[in-house]
Amino acid sequence: MPFRLTPAATVVALLLLAPPAAAQDDRPSLGDALAARDGEASTCGLVAAGILEQAVASLRLDATAAQAGLVLAQAPFGAYRDLGCNVDLLRDMLDCTTAAWLRLRREAEPAADGTVAPLYAAAVRCAADPGL
Repeated sequence: MPFRLTPAATVVALLLLAPPAAAQDDRPSLGDALAARDGEASTCGLVAAGILEQAVASLRLDATAAQAGLVLAQAPFGAYRDLGCNVDLLRDMLDCTTAAWLRLRREAEPAADGTVAPLYAAAVRCAADPGL
């Protein structure tokens, strides 16, 4: 079966590729991490996307950033090393993923007029209906 990134994971991936918000987070974006090790990114990207799928599924449970981080922390790095994945790069990717979850949760806070950030709203819509 060909690899397919769901819309919900795509939304979160967009968060990962975006630069970190102002001074709140000084870690590099996933895009920066990939640019640093371009030749090794393909396998790791697929593996990270698979882990990301699990984390995105937790949106359906309105997970906290800590819960999403727990999903990421339980990744079996030894198995990924056996697949030829650069584990250091994968850890960089997942570190950025955790930062994106924290950012996503910050954006979940409604504004004074009751609206939420468009990326968060889109992620919740996609998570609620994987067929989107």
